Amino acid sequence: MIENIRKEICKIICQPELKYKKQVGLLEENNRLLIETNTQINLELINVKDKYDDMLADRLDPFVDIAEYWDTKYPKKIIEYAGRSLPFKRTTVNVPVSALITPYDPYIQQDLVDWDVFKIIENWDERVDGDVWETVIPMIYRLVYDKYYKYETDIIVWGTNEVWEYPWETRVKINEGRGVDCDSWAILLASYYIGAGCPSWRVRCVAGDTSYGGHATNYIFSSMDNRFHHLNSTYGDNTNHQMVYMFYTHDDASEDDKLGIQDVWFSFNDKFSWSKFDDKYDLAGFEIVNLKR
Repeated sequence: MIENIRKEICKIICQPELKYKKQVGLLEENNRLLIETNTQINLELINVKDKYDDMLADRLDPFVDIAEYWDTKYPKKIIEYAGRSLPFKRTTVNVPVSALITPYDPYIQQDLVDWDVFKIIENWDERVDGDVWETVIPMIYRLVYDKYYKYETDIIVWGTNEVWEYPWETRVKINEGRGVDCDSWAILLASYYIGAGCPSWRVRCVAGDTSYGGHATNYIFSSMDNRFHHLNSTYGDNTNHQMVYMFYTHDDASEDDKLGIQDVWFSFNDKFSWSKFDDKYDLAGFEIVNLKR
């Protein structure tokens, strides 16, 4: 009898203890799961924030003048090419590389008229058709190729390793049935792009090392992604893209774009020259005051 009473008393005392112990165990397990979930959420949050910060870093400040942004992103340098000489002279002289681009060459202007480029630009509705230069630049790129393109090295054409021609000199050689090399095509193409009215800040001639050695070529700014894209001065497999953003970017150099500039020597347009070029990070390994190659 007494034993039965003790068992009943134990039930009364022990049941709440077991109940609370179970509840404590459940709460501890839930707390552990919450901590793990919170840790995972924090890691995901950090990852998303990093991606967001990267996106903001590549995005232009809408309150900053876009031309000023790209013109002043890197310090300007006076970069000279020392392979020219005065008529009837053997002594070489230094020529600022920006002076080699001649957008108002009357023959360039006449080609642009004959190709209806100015009419297309005049009738373009950016509200409907988007940024005019996204389409017009690749169009000019193909038209120059169809009418003029022929590649020959300077040693064959001029009998010397390196000659950077003015566009009118390139035209003379083409009319003679000869070709020119990468730097002369880059200068000629930049002259056409800017001559059509494309803002100078959107156009760069960029010289540097590629997977195949030294090269000079063109990079054009795309408003679709705020990046510069490579329209190779010596053409190649990507000639027929219809819009600038479809061409390779600087990030593609060495991987997919073997003629993309990996290590920059310098860049320039008709207004300025810089010892660096890139829209994301520096690849130039040195400062240039007067480059003589």
